[in-house]
Amino acid sequence: MVPHAEPQVLAWQGRTITGLLLMVIGFLLDWLPYISDLGGLLILIGAVLVFLGRHGFGEAQVTSAARGMALIVISFVATIGLAVWFVAALVGQFVQSTAGQYSAGPGVDAVLQAFLYGIVAVGVLGALGYAVLGWGLADRPTRNLLLVAFVAQVAVSVLLVVLLLPVITSVINQTIANPSSNPASGFQNQLYVYELVDGIPAGLFAWAYLRVRRSAIALSEGYRAQGGTLPG
Repeated sequence: MVPHAEPQVLAWQGRTITGLLLMVIGFLLDWLPYISDLGGLLILIGAVLVFLGRHGFGEAQVTSAARGMALIVISFVATIGLAVWFVAALVGQFVQSTAGQYSAGPGVDAVLQAFLYGIVAVGVLGALGYAVLGWGLADRPTRNLLLVAFVAQVAVSVLLVVLLLPVITSVINQTIANPSSNPASGFQNQLYVYELVDGIPAGLFAWAYLRVRRSAIALSEGYRAQGGTLPG
Protein backbone atom coordinates (compact mmCIF):
# COMPACT_ATOMS: atom_id res chain seq x y z
CA MET A 1 0.00 0.00 0.00
CA VAL A 2 1.17 3.52 -0.74
CA PRO A 3 2.35 5.31 2.43
CA HIS A 4 -0.20 7.66 4.09
CA ALA A 5 -3.17 6.04 2.30
CA GLU A 6 -5.40 5.71 5.36
CA PRO A 7 -7.22 2.36 5.72
CA GLN A 8 -10.40 4.08 6.95
CA VAL A 9 -10.56 6.25 3.84
CA LEU A 10 -9.99 3.23 1.64
CA ALA A 11 -12.80 1.44 3.49
CA TRP A 12 -15.16 4.38 2.86
CA GLN A 13 -14.21 4.37 -0.81
CA GLY A 14 -14.80 0.62 -1.01
CA ARG A 15 -18.29 1.01 0.46
CA THR A 16 -19.13 3.70 -2.05
CA ILE A 17 -17.85 1.69 -5.02
CA THR A 18 -19.77 -1.40 -3.85
CA GLY A 19 -22.89 0.65 -3.22
CA LEU A 20 -22.73 2.18 -6.68
CA LEU A 21 -22.49 -1.30 -8.23
CA LEU A 22 -25.58 -2.42 -6.30
CA MET A 23 -27.43 0.66 -7.49
CA VAL A 24 -26.54 -0.03 -11.13
CA ILE A 25 -27.80 -3.61 -10.82
CA GLY A 26 -30.87 -2.44 -8.92
CA PHE A 27 -31.86 0.10 -11.56
CA LEU A 28 -31.45 -2.55 -14.26
CA LEU A 29 -33.89 -4.81 -12.36
CA ASP A 30 -36.21 -2.17 -10.92
CA TRP A 31 -38.52 -1.87 -13.94
CA LEU A 32 -38.91 -5.60 -14.64
CA PRO A 33 -42.17 -7.30 -13.58
CA TYR A 34 -41.96 -9.83 -10.72
CA ILE A 35 -38.40 -8.84 -9.69
CA SER A 36 -38.83 -5.07 -9.39
CA ASP A 37 -38.95 -5.37 -5.58
CA LEU A 38 -35.51 -6.98 -5.61
CA GLY A 39 -34.24 -4.13 -7.77
CA GLY A 40 -35.68 -1.55 -5.39
CA LEU A 41 -34.05 -3.30 -2.42
CA LEU A 42 -30.64 -3.34 -4.13
CA ILE A 43 -30.97 0.36 -4.96
CA LEU A 44 -31.80 1.18 -1.35
CA ILE A 45 -28.94 -0.91 0.06
CA GLY A 46 -26.57 0.62 -2.47
CA ALA A 47 -27.68 4.13 -1.56
CA VAL A 48 -27.05 3.41 2.13
CA LEU A 49 -23.53 2.18 1.33
CA VAL A 50 -22.85 5.29 -0.77
CA PHE A 51 -24.01 7.43 2.14
CA LEU A 52 -21.86 5.51 4.64
CA GLY A 53 -18.83 5.90 2.38
CA ARG A 54 -19.38 9.59 1.66
CA HIS A 55 -16.28 10.72 3.62
CA GLY A 56 -13.98 8.82 1.26
CA PHE A 57 -14.21 11.31 -1.59
CA GLY A 58 -14.03 14.83 -0.21
CA GLU A 59 -16.49 17.50 0.87
CA ALA A 60 -18.42 17.70 -2.40
CA GLN A 61 -19.51 14.06 -2.10
CA VAL A 62 -20.16 14.40 1.64
CA THR A 63 -22.64 17.17 0.90
CA SER A 64 -24.34 15.56 -2.09
CA ALA A 65 -24.60 12.13 -0.44
CA ALA A 66 -26.12 13.64 2.71
CA ARG A 67 -28.67 15.67 0.75
CA GLY A 68 -29.52 12.80 -1.57
CA MET A 69 -29.97 10.35 1.30
CA ALA A 70 -32.18 12.82 3.17
CA LEU A 71 -34.49 13.07 0.15
CA ILE A 72 -34.55 9.28 -0.25
CA VAL A 73 -35.42 8.75 3.42
CA ILE A 74 -38.16 11.39 3.28
CA SER A 75 -39.57 9.73 0.16
CA PHE A 76 -39.45 6.28 1.79
CA VAL A 77 -41.16 7.42 5.00
CA ALA A 78 -43.73 9.41 3.02
CA THR A 79 -44.52 6.33 0.91
CA ILE A 80 -45.23 4.27 4.02
CA GLY A 81 -47.37 7.07 5.48
CA LEU A 82 -49.25 7.45 2.20
CA ALA A 83 -49.97 3.70 2.05
CA VAL A 84 -51.29 3.69 5.63
CA TRP A 85 -53.50 6.69 4.88
CA PHE A 86 -54.79 5.08 1.69
CA VAL A 87 -55.84 1.88 3.44
CA ALA A 88 -57.45 3.79 6.31
CA ALA A 89 -59.28 6.11 3.90
CA LEU A 90 -60.60 3.20 1.83
CA VAL A 91 -61.81 1.38 4.94
CA GLY A 92 -63.52 4.57 6.11
CA GLN A 93 -65.27 4.99 2.76
CA PHE A 94 -66.60 1.43 2.78
CA VAL A 95 -67.66 1.63 6.44
CA GLN A 96 -69.65 4.77 5.79
CA SER A 97 -71.13 3.23 2.65
CA THR A 98 -72.15 0.10 4.54
CA ALA A 99 -73.79 2.27 7.18
CA GLY A 100 -75.94 3.70 4.40
CA GLN A 101 -74.59 7.25 4.55
CA TYR A 102 -73.69 7.38 0.84
CA SER A 103 -72.38 5.38 -2.08
CA ALA A 104 -68.72 4.40 -1.80
CA GLY A 105 -67.93 5.01 -5.46
CA PRO A 106 -67.32 8.80 -5.55
CA GLY A 107 -65.46 8.77 -2.26
CA VAL A 108 -63.22 5.93 -3.35
CA ASP A 109 -62.48 7.74 -6.62
CA ALA A 110 -61.37 10.83 -4.69
CA VAL A 111 -59.19 8.78 -2.32
CA LEU A 112 -57.62 6.94 -5.25
CA GLN A 113 -56.90 10.15 -7.12
CA ALA A 114 -55.25 11.72 -4.06
CA PHE A 115 -53.22 8.55 -3.48
CA LEU A 116 -51.88 8.42 -7.04
CA TYR A 117 -50.97 12.10 -6.98
CA GLY A 118 -49.21 11.49 -3.67
CA ILE A 119 -47.29 8.59 -5.21
CA VAL A 120 -46.10 10.91 -7.97
CA ALA A 121 -44.98 13.50 -5.38
CA VAL A 122 -42.97 11.05 -3.27
CA GLY A 123 -41.61 9.45 -6.44
CA VAL A 124 -40.30 12.83 -7.55
CA LEU A 125 -38.60 13.29 -4.16
CA GLY A 126 -37.01 9.86 -4.42
CA ALA A 127 -35.84 10.42 -7.99
CA LEU A 128 -34.35 13.76 -6.99
CA GLY A 129 -32.56 12.03 -4.13
CA TYR A 130 -31.00 9.50 -6.49
CA ALA A 131 -29.99 12.29 -8.87
CA VAL A 132 -28.27 14.17 -6.04
CA LEU A 133 -26.73 11.20 -4.20
CA GLY A 134 -23.77 10.73 -6.55
CA TRP A 135 -23.54 14.33 -7.73
CA GLY A 136 -20.24 15.00 -5.97
CA LEU A 137 -18.56 12.15 -7.86
CA ALA A 138 -20.02 12.95 -11.27
CA ASP A 139 -18.36 14.87 -14.09
CA ARG A 140 -20.40 17.34 -16.16
CA PRO A 141 -21.71 14.83 -18.75
CA THR A 142 -22.74 12.46 -15.95
CA ARG A 143 -24.50 15.25 -14.08
CA ASN A 144 -26.41 16.07 -17.25
CA LEU A 145 -27.34 12.40 -17.53
CA LEU A 146 -28.55 12.36 -13.91
CA LEU A 147 -30.73 15.39 -14.66
CA VAL A 148 -32.16 13.73 -17.78
CA ALA A 149 -32.90 10.58 -15.77
CA PHE A 150 -34.69 12.64 -13.11
CA VAL A 151 -36.79 14.50 -15.68
CA ALA A 152 -37.61 11.21 -17.42
CA GLN A 153 -38.72 9.68 -14.12
CA VAL A 154 -41.02 12.62 -13.41
CA ALA A 155 -42.48 12.49 -16.92
CA VAL A 156 -43.08 8.73 -16.77
CA SER A 157 -44.67 8.98 -13.32
CA VAL A 158 -47.11 11.64 -14.48
CA LEU A 159 -47.86 9.72 -17.67
CA LEU A 160 -48.58 6.51 -15.79
CA VAL A 161 -50.98 8.28 -13.44
CA VAL A 162 -52.81 9.81 -16.40
CA LEU A 163 -53.08 6.37 -18.03
CA LEU A 164 -53.76 4.31 -14.93
CA LEU A 165 -56.20 6.53 -13.04
CA PRO A 166 -59.23 5.91 -15.31
CA VAL A 167 -58.41 2.19 -15.55
CA ILE A 168 -58.11 1.73 -11.78
CA THR A 169 -61.25 3.81 -11.20
CA SER A 170 -63.16 1.58 -13.61
CA VAL A 171 -61.92 -1.57 -11.86
CA ILE A 172 -62.95 -0.27 -8.44
CA ASN A 173 -66.37 0.87 -9.64
CA GLN A 174 -67.01 -2.51 -11.29
CA THR A 175 -65.98 -4.28 -8.11
CA ILE A 176 -68.31 -2.12 -6.01
CA ALA A 177 -71.20 -2.67 -8.40
CA ASN A 178 -70.58 -6.41 -8.68
CA PRO A 179 -68.37 -7.80 -5.88
CA SER A 180 -68.40 -11.28 -7.43
CA SER A 181 -66.72 -10.03 -10.62
CA ASN A 182 -62.97 -10.04 -11.10
CA PRO A 183 -62.12 -7.03 -13.30
CA ALA A 184 -58.68 -6.71 -11.74
CA SER A 185 -57.40 -9.82 -13.55
CA GLY A 186 -57.20 -8.00 -16.88
CA PHE A 187 -55.86 -4.87 -15.23
CA GLN A 188 -52.86 -6.76 -13.83
CA ASN A 189 -51.60 -7.51 -17.34
CA GLN A 190 -51.99 -3.84 -18.29
CA LEU A 191 -50.05 -2.84 -15.20
CA TYR A 192 -47.11 -5.00 -16.23
CA VAL A 193 -47.05 -3.28 -19.61
CA TYR A 194 -47.10 0.15 -17.98
CA GLU A 195 -44.26 -0.89 -15.66
CA LEU A 196 -42.08 -1.55 -18.69
CA VAL A 197 -42.24 2.16 -19.53
CA ASP A 198 -40.42 2.72 -16.25
CA GLY A 199 -37.43 1.09 -17.91
CA ILE A 200 -36.61 4.41 -19.61
CA PRO A 201 -35.63 6.40 -16.48
CA ALA A 202 -34.33 3.25 -14.77
CA GLY A 203 -31.97 2.61 -17.67
CA LEU A 204 -30.81 6.22 -17.63
CA PHE A 205 -30.12 6.06 -13.89
CA ALA A 206 -28.24 2.77 -14.34
CA TRP A 207 -26.09 4.34 -17.05
CA ALA A 208 -25.46 7.45 -14.97
CA TYR A 209 -24.47 5.46 -11.89
CA LEU A 210 -22.21 3.23 -13.92
CA ARG A 211 -20.37 6.40 -14.95
CA VAL A 212 -20.37 7.64 -11.34
CA ARG A 213 -18.84 4.33 -10.25
CA ARG A 214 -16.10 4.63 -12.87
CA SER A 215 -15.31 8.10 -11.54
CA ALA A 216 -15.22 6.77 -7.98
CA ILE A 217 -12.81 3.99 -8.97
CA ALA A 218 -10.56 6.48 -10.75
CA LEU A 219 -10.55 8.81 -7.73
CA SER A 220 -9.78 5.91 -5.40
CA GLU A 221 -6.87 4.82 -7.56
CA GLY A 222 -5.64 8.41 -7.64
CA TYR A 223 -5.87 8.57 -3.85
CA ARG A 224 -3.69 5.50 -3.54
CA ALA A 225 -1.19 6.73 -6.14
CA GLN A 226 -0.85 10.16 -4.53
CA GLY A 227 -0.30 8.77 -1.06
CA GLY A 228 -3.59 9.82 0.50
CA THR A 229 -4.72 13.08 -1.11
CA LEU A 230 -8.52 13.42 -1.15
CA PRO A 231 -10.28 15.37 -3.90
CA GLY A 232 -11.57 18.76 -2.91
